[in-house]
Amino acid sequence: MHLPDGMLSGGLSVAGYLGTVGVHLFTYIVYVLKGCKKFMNIDIIPKVSLVSAALLVAALIYVPVGPTTVHFSFVGVAGILLGPYSVISFTVVLFFQVILFYHGGFTSLGVNIFNFSVAALAGYYIFAFMRTKLPLANKIPLLNRFKLHYKILCFAFLAGLLSKLILVVLGSLALLTIGFPLAVPGSVIAFHLPIMLAEGVLTAVLVFGLLKLKRGIIYNESSFYDFV
Repeated sequence: MHLPDGMLSGGLSVAGYLGTVGVHLFTYIVYVLKGCKKFMNIDIIPKVSLVSAALLVAALIYVPVGPTTVHFSFVGVAGILLGPYSVISFTVVLFFQVILFYHGGFTSLGVNIFNFSVAALAGYYIFAFMRTKLPLANKIPLLNRFKLHYKILCFAFLAGLLSKLILVVLGSLALLTIGFPLAVPGSVIAFHLPIMLAEGVLTAVLVFGLLKLKRGIIYNESSFYDFV
């Protein structure tokens, strides 16, 4: 969901840009702590560009709901495919949506980038966390009956659904902050429920298919090869 131009107060608009800078610094610091020499490897640029183009097109089809819009955002897919680079992807995508299609605005751009980036990172970390728990899931009596393929499908579904939920909740909190009654963000969340489920399903199908291909498209994909 995008917040339109001119809706946010000056303080919240500035806070959004500061939050965006903070998210970018967070991803860079994570790389430094991991001992990586380069944050932006040239090999990742084509994938970031391709995913960004797909996200830009997906957001062009939307339905206005109150002060915001309902549309596919695929924050979970972006997080799983790009990992921390999804922050860069959404920064580029949302900027071009403003200057090319007037979707959003410069006063709300910082908040929108922050919301989408946090949601994408959440999708990545949710999926990465669940991935590390695959061996543990085999020891749980109720879960050990399911094949690993189905568990991965469930993890990807949850990552897609929950990341979209986080995006909508962050946008709804911004609406509450600027004085909208509780019914407005409540209706926005309600209208997004089918989209959340759809994004969860599409994320699961896409991730499962890409893992079967074993082309290294998913971020840190090699850690899954022991399971698929």
